[in-house]
Amino acid sequence: MAVVVRFLGHFADVYRPKPDILSIYLGHELMRLHDRLEAVIDEATFLDFVRALTADRLENAQAWGNGTIEDFLEAASSWADDSEFGSKQGLSSASPWKKFAVFLYCGKIYE
Repeated sequence: MAVVVRFLGHFADVYRPKPDILSIYLGHELMRLHDRLEAVIDEATFLDFVRALTADRLENAQAWGNGTIEDFLEAASSWADDSEFGSKQGLSSASPWKKFAVFLYCGKIYE
């Protein structure tokens, strides 16, 4: 499932997100969140993904399946239990950074 994140535009003027969140912009577009997830291989790309996930939450909170931290963590841990932390989805040889990025992503979407 690919998620397209729109330019924050007026939102950035109103809420003034941290500069590191705004640094994930490429011109006036963001890389898709799912593309950031797929790119995770190490600490640096993991942090890029976390910044993109943060920006997605700021811009698209209503689209998240789990709106509270409790629901988010419950969904992520349910995904980890159900998928054997990604082993059933081909992540058994993935780096720990990738597995944790998928864990966080599933906190957003898993129900």
